[in-house]
Formats: sequence, structure tokens, C-alpha cells
Amino acid sequence: MSRRGWRTAVAGLALAAGATAPLAAQQDEGAAIDSAYAAILASRLDTGTTFQVVPVVFVGPLTGLAFGAATLEVGRRTTDTGTRPSVKQAQLIYTTKDQVQLSFEADLWSFRNEAGLSARLEYQLFPMPFYGIGPATSPLALETYTSQRLMFTALLQRKVAPALYLQAGWRVVDQVIARTEAGGALAPGTLSGSRGGSIVGLDLGAKLDTRESGFSPTRGALVQARVQRAEPAIGSSFGFTRLGLDARGYVPLRRSTTLALHATADQADGDVPFDQLPMVDGFGSMRGYVPGRFRDRVLVTAQAELRQRLVWRLGAVVFGGGGAVGPRFGALGPWQPSVGAGIRFAILPKVGANLRVDVGIGRGERAVKVSFGEAF
Repeated sequence: MSRRGWRTAVAGLALAAGATAPLAAQQDEGAAIDSAYAAILASRLDTGTTFQVVPVVFVGPLTGLAFGAATLEVGRRTTDTGTRPSVKQAQLIYTTKDQVQLSFEADLWSFRNEAGLSARLEYQLFPMPFYGIGPATSPLALETYTSQRLMFTALLQRKVAPALYLQAGWRVVDQVIARTEAGGALAPGTLSGSRGGSIVGLDLGAKLDTRESGFSPTRGALVQARVQRAEPAIGSSFGFTRLGLDARGYVPLRRSTTLALHATADQADGDVPFDQLPMVDGFGSMRGYVPGRFRDRVLVTAQAELRQRLVWRLGAVVFGGGGAVGPRFGALGPWQPSVGAGIRFAILPKVGANLRVDVGIGRGERAVKVSFGEAF
């Protein structure tokens, strides 16, 4: 098998393995697929354009057999290797239970990264998990609902100083809750967003990025602050504001050892739909829980991870941290710990692109995550 064919085969197997996780974990399959494509093509982006197609197949308890394909086009319009490659992606997934996810995404950059434009168009008719709202929800409270959603987002980034970008964007979501469980918390339609509706809003932010790599950084930092406002005056069914802060730091301890640190804080105020509340993502942080396990108006997380390169393409990590949710910063619920360990396999050692398998343990819960790219 050619080197290109080997990489494609490994990507397809990893994506299928990651997709067989519990349904809640499947919410983040897009991030895994995006990272996989970037890893597959990273070593061939010096010049020109590369196009790739990868099949996607998995089985889930609420989806049955799911199958589809994803495509990626990556390239530069310049020979300047300091310019970030532009990326165009598409994905289609269909299940034997007549569920579907369809998306197109583009991340475009100008010469020497002076400006960037990211846009995403997505349609889904897919089951999603809901455990309730608040810091004390039980895993036994799990119910599922089917979301029929059309979403468009666009974000413009402009460099204003070395490694510093200002961001401005637009977000439009139209959602119908097509199915809920009888007797569940969503069935009466009393929770904000449980009858569907539209979200129209603005997105403003700033980002400082001094990392030497976007795949597996060993030094530098990434700090990003975002403000999102959904406004009824411009067509939104809901009026709410979300504030978010994401900070990451990377410290080389030895040539083959890195200490990675990560902290986030998110707050939502106003008439916030239940599915727009800050929630545990389960992939980037709090890996001992499934995505959406906890949600409320405020979420804070913190974690540290020790990354060690071993032999050949192998590496290992240990991580620990956790998070808490609550109605406000002064009334956070109990800290939910999350610890674990993982194995790394370098698909492309030159750029640090890894396949990761993490086993996380939370308070009375555990989860296994298979994905491309580091957690943060």
C-alpha cells in the first residue's frame, strides 16, 4: 500500500473507532474528523492543492448503522510556507434510522496570515442527549431528543499585531425539536428552546496565539476571549449573551516531555436555549464524562496534562483536572474531577499529528475517547 493509501486507511479506521463511542460522544465527531484530515495532509501543504475523500462508518445505539463520506481540499495560493493553508471540508452521514448530518466548512487565509475567514454551513436531523440543567444532574436522568437544525456561521479574523487577531462574526441557527421522550423534561416544551426557534447573533473576539504548532504544541500559549450576542431586534427568537475565555500554555520540561495547561470560563445570560448553555464537551476537557453531561449558565474547567514521547511513534499522557457548573460564578456546584491516561501514535511525526486514545474517569463515570489531535 502506498504511503498516501496507508494514511487514508488509518484515518478511516480511527474515525470509525471514535464514532462507535456512546451517542453523547458523537456530538464531537466533527472535531475528530477535522483534525484527522489536517493530520493526513499536513506534510503535503508546501505548495499546490490536495483533495482527499475518507469514508465514515460507525454503529450507535440510537443511530443504528451510519455511513457516509467526508472530503477535504487543502492548499495555498502562494509558495510562502509561513502562510497558513486554506481548508475546505464537506461531510455527509446517513443512518439506517433516517437520520442525517450534512456540513460544509471553509477556513481561508490571506498572504502571511494577515486576515482569515472561517465559515460553516450545517444541516442535521440527529438524536442528542440531555441530562437536565444544573450541577447535580444524575446519569440516570438521560433522555434523548431529535434536533432538526440548519446553522450558518462566519468569522473574520484580522491581524493587528504579531500573533494577535481581532475577530468579528455572524451566526444564524434555525432549529426544530422533532422528537422528545414522553415524560421527559423536554416534552412539556417549558424549557427555553425546547420548542425550537431561531438564533441570530453577532460574535466578537480577540486571540493571541504564540504556539509553534497547531497539532501538538510544546511551547507557547493560546489565549482567546469571545463575546456572542443573540438579538431579537435582528430576528432571533431568543435574546442572550455568552462570554467565553480559553487559555492554554505549553512548557517544555525536557526534549521529550511537555507540560500542557488549560483553563476555560464560560457564562451565559438572558433567555438562553437549553442547548446553548455552557456544557461539558467531554473531548477537550473533562474527559471522564460524555459531552453534555453537565450544563448551566456558568461553566469553569481546568486541567493539566503531562505528555511524554516514548519510542518510535509512540507517546503517553496522564491528565487531571475537572470542572463545575452553576447558575452564576458565586454559586458553582461541586467540583467534578476528571483524571485519566492515554496513548499517542504519531501519524505524521514531523508535524506532531497524533492519533489519541484517552481513558477518562469522572465521579462515578468513565469514558473512552478516540480522536486525532491533542485534547487541547
